[in-house]
Amino acid sequence: MKRAELVKQLELVQPAVADTNLVLVNTCFVFKDKSISANNEKIAIVSKGGVGTTPFAVSGVALLGLLQNSHAEEVDFKVTDESVVIKTGKSVFKLPYFKETEFMFEEPKEKWVNVVNLSDGLLNEIGICLTTVSSDESKPAFLGVCFNFEGKKLVLFSTDGDAITRCATTAVTEGGGIYTVPTGFCEALLKIALSTETSQGKLMINENWAKAVLNNGYTIYGRMILNNKPVDHQQVMDESLKKGTQFVALPLGLDDALARARVLADPESLPTSMTVKGGKLQLWTTTHMGDIKDELNIKGHPDAEAIVHASLIHRSLKISDQMAILEGVTAYKHGGVLQIVANIGA
Repeated sequence: MKRAELVKQLELVQPAVADTNLVLVNTCFVFKDKSISANNEKIAIVSKGGVGTTPFAVSGVALLGLLQNSHAEEVDFKVTDESVVIKTGKSVFKLPYFKETEFMFEEPKEKWVNVVNLSDGLLNEIGICLTTVSSDESKPAFLGVCFNFEGKKLVLFSTDGDAITRCATTAVTEGGGIYTVPTGFCEALLKIALSTETSQGKLMINENWAKAVLNNGYTIYGRMILNNKPVDHQQVMDESLKKGTQFVALPLGLDDALARARVLADPESLPTSMTVKGGKLQLWTTTHMGDIKDELNIKGHPDAEAIVHASLIHRSLKISDQMAILEGVTAYKHGGVLQIVANIGA
């Protein structure tokens, strides 16, 4: 088979290879007659296209590293009693392997409570929610994207404690319920969809698993995050954002002004002051390295003042075209997307 094509395929399956040796077979790529897969107990990825030989599992790090550092066009596999023999050009590699009886993962055959069609729009909204997920293992409710099925509508939420995001999707479903889908699953889905230029397929969810089946032959599984204390994201947003809050267009030059503020603010996580008065927005950052002050025109916004982390505000500009500055938060929106960022000291 073509080495370059196999490398690309393995690189897309690789996020499901475990990075610890707790269960050795989970650190492997699993080759079957018609599939290549990996499973790290949090996510699993299955790709169509095996190597047409006896099923085996070999070290993911070793196999992918060897193939990436070869320039041969073809690669061949042969399973012997002692090892998997891999030939690429004039190079021959012999790797120990696990037999099929030692494989750990079986694709779950379950009833799916919710099924939605994947699309460019839904994948983009999942990506937006990933900007405000947390990596703090002590807060399971923050560790993924919350899929909130309200009747036939799907609303996505995420929060990292500093900011919260809501995306009102156009996806249609017959199911219901609230599920925290792991970050790793969402990241793998977006990576595969982007790399293969495929956004069409199905997304299925129940209380145990999330499953995405792309039309290009890739299937991604994510074990649902156990969350006994779910966050009421909408309530948090309602408490943070006053009814009738006035949003205005992003001021011209705000992106560059925040980039300048971050030069001084980011190294020591220092604050930036944002003040609106008389149609002008002033940004002021002061540190031991110096001061930066910018003044921009901001049309239609009432006078206001906020103390913020410039890095968090800068992040939100990428998904918005309108903003509002309040005493406790700043808020950003575009279409069905709303992101709220807590001010310092709020």
